[in-house]
Amino acid sequence: MRFFCCFFIVLFLINSPIFPQSYKIKVKIDGLKDTTVLLAYHFRDKIFTVDSVFLNSKGKGIAKDEKALLQGQYLIYLPNGKYFDILIDDDQRFAIYNKSENFVDKFRSKGSKSNKLLCKFTREINAINNELNTIQKLKLNARDNKDSVNFYNSQIAEKHREQQSLMEEIRAGDSENLFYSLMKTTLEPQIPEEIKVKDSLEQFMFYKKHFLDDIDFTDSRLIRSNHLYYKINQYLTRIVYQHYDSVAFAADQIIEKTPPKSEMRQFITEHLLGFFALSKYMTHRNIFVHLAEKYYLSGQAFWSDSAKLKKIEERVNSIKPTLVDKIAPDLKVLREDFSPTSLHELVADYTILFIYEPGCGHCREYTPKIKSLSDKYWLKGLEVFALYTLIDVEEWLKFIKDNELENWNNVFDPNRVSNFYDVYNVITTPRLYLLDNNKKIILSDVGYEQIRDYLRYVFGE
Repeated sequence: MRFFCCFFIVLFLINSPIFPQSYKIKVKIDGLKDTTVLLAYHFRDKIFTVDSVFLNSKGKGIAKDEKALLQGQYLIYLPNGKYFDILIDDDQRFAIYNKSENFVDKFRSKGSKSNKLLCKFTREINAINNELNTIQKLKLNARDNKDSVNFYNSQIAEKHREQQSLMEEIRAGDSENLFYSLMKTTLEPQIPEEIKVKDSLEQFMFYKKHFLDDIDFTDSRLIRSNHLYYKINQYLTRIVYQHYDSVAFAADQIIEKTPPKSEMRQFITEHLLGFFALSKYMTHRNIFVHLAEKYYLSGQAFWSDSAKLKKIEERVNSIKPTLVDKIAPDLKVLREDFSPTSLHELVADYTILFIYEPGCGHCREYTPKIKSLSDKYWLKGLEVFALYTLIDVEEWLKFIKDNELENWNNVFDPNRVSNFYDVYNVITTPRLYLLDNNKKIILSDVGYEQIRDYLRYVFGE
């Protein structure tokens, strides 16, 4: 008898809303008829369609399937390109109503607690914001009347208190409900009064320390949203001190907030690796290498297959030797007269390493610009170590003469003993690096303009 009781309890739970097996969402949108809208979900900064809903002549339609939706922040996308958000949680049988215009005021939901809360909140915050905008316009028009300005300032303060009250309701809400868990990712830290009276640095340090406090990093529903994505990006690019070591440490802290072997761990780690891999900022390569080695090449990335790991390892190996603050790999090469020399033998306060070939358009464009820098700053300790990548000596010497580069340290490696193609990742040319007096890399694989601007700064121009 106990077996059968347990069996029926499990059967009940599996078929209950706690474990939704299907979804059925009734949609009614006034102002639309005989057309199709899309059901989609947010993922990072993109949206992905999961279903389409045909609206009849009364603007009614149904989105349904035998397979439940993954929970998260979804949206109804209209033919005119506008959309409004809805929430998909355990309650996947509900109805929504809206208008094709004036989304916020007319949004209603039946059968979904999360969406009811979302409707209520959006209406309330929108009303407060509209009132606030009106008051601010009135204040602007009355700016010459001190009494009026004081009156409007008091009204503005009251509206800010109303906004704060709504935020506190969210902060106190049960995160088991998707609405509260999602909205908490948008909250700002509240600085206590005893901190407000202290200096701005201490206030900022408190703000930074508690910036992510309200986020539940165990809630995989937040993966299908854009709030978490933007919050993490904001923290790492605007709140954390922008040195690669500090950002890498902060990225580790975020990853460690997620449960091991979880969907959230995969989402956060993949996002951060991709973000820094594709970043245009030079020092973000350092962070990419750190994340790749710590979480992927160490075997922690349980979601990655061998092919993906191999590509990541190849990328790490290609850029790691020339990361910022590393000593530039030495280049044992030959001068124009075929006598041996090396990059590390060159004595200079600053060295521009210029890897080029004469037939490259950008190389020809950069050459006179770099020459102008070397002419200008030579007496201040700047040298150019110019590595010709090919083996045509006649072409090379002609290029040196035609461009009056005799004062440069012109070198080449006809026998490829320096392995410069690999250690400097010379997939294309030109490659430009700026090194200090110890041959430590200051600027790695950058454009001429970045080197020019840096030299102007260090030489006080």
